[in-house]
Amino acid sequence: NMVVLANTQYLYPTWMLAADAQYACEDAVLSEINWLSVQETGAKMVLGRALAQGHPLWNYIGTFQSSDRKRLRGRDETEGLVAASLAAGANPWIVFYCFTGETNQLAVRSLASYLGFWRQQVRHFAGGCARADVAVLLSPESRDLAGESLLPVPLGELLRHGHTVTGVWEPAGWNADAALDTRVLVATAAPCMKRQTAERLASWVRKGGALLVKPSTGWRDELGRQRKQNPLAEALGVGFTQPGRQVVGKGFVKCVNTQSEAAKAAAQVVKPRLVADHGASLYWRANGGHQLMTIATHTPGRCKVELRLLPGTRQVQVMQPDMPAFEVKTIQNSDVATASFELTSRLALVVF
Repeated sequence: NMVVLANTQYLYPTWMLAADAQYACEDAVLSEINWLSVQETGAKMVLGRALAQGHPLWNYIGTFQSSDRKRLRGRDETEGLVAASLAAGANPWIVFYCFTGETNQLAVRSLASYLGFWRQQVRHFAGGCARADVAVLLSPESRDLAGESLLPVPLGELLRHGHTVTGVWEPAGWNADAALDTRVLVATAAPCMKRQTAERLASWVRKGGALLVKPSTGWRDELGRQRKQNPLAEALGVGFTQPGRQVVGKGFVKCVNTQSEAAKAAAQVVKPRLVADHGASLYWRANGGHQLMTIATHTPGRCKVELRLLPGTRQVQVMQPDMPAFEVKTIQNSDVATASFELTSRLALVVF
């Protein structure tokens, strides 16, 4: 009856504090957010959910100011961190510290509002299966042995522009059959790759997937050793030492020079599912018989949004902290249903 977890720093740029082999042995994965923006927090939580492999993800949210530990962070900053963490599917870990004092009460009330909303709707926020149009391969070996970032640039860029994104933790492999929505997989920060991963990716591409790579992708094994032959290129039946697009079965592989080019290439294949006039990030999960989308806006204040939903979706229910829930009817097009509404909170839950 013991719960095993560790205070991990899984976004750390080297293996020294990101001890990747331990995640599979934990009952929950825990990390900490202090200085990141809404967009950066969301990207880190996508990474956290990938490495948690279905176990709960907990996020310690730094609520107090390090320069004056009698003061909480401002309401807007607190709301942004909490909204991004909850929207991305992480459970909140809040230290009850410096919650007294008149100057802290705006932030305290805001924090209570958001956490109360999460508690009321925890059946929707917790668990479920991630759904996304874009998947990004996350390779700790490539970070440790080839100096690549564990959080590739396209992940954050696509989230920032309203795409639904999930992470694939390379050490655990990838079950393509469970990724029914995924149309693009980004493997531009993975020079180290297992042969099994290469074969699975190639099989997925032949069935209609779009794979984005760099010339370096797959040229090292999981121990960092340079290969004479690239198993991904062999499995695909094409070479990709030069940038360009090549058809493989019903899908294609495209080689790009830079990470930003990969984000643009992914956006050419799939449109964003969220358009927000002041910026917002979107996360999509299936939980039981419900489809769930959570939204974290990038700035305070009112925000008009438009969602692109599954064809045939007739209406959605929108919920926010301390606000009455409301229903929105969709507009039907040939390949998508759209729902438009205005948010007054940094966090929203959409159920359909």
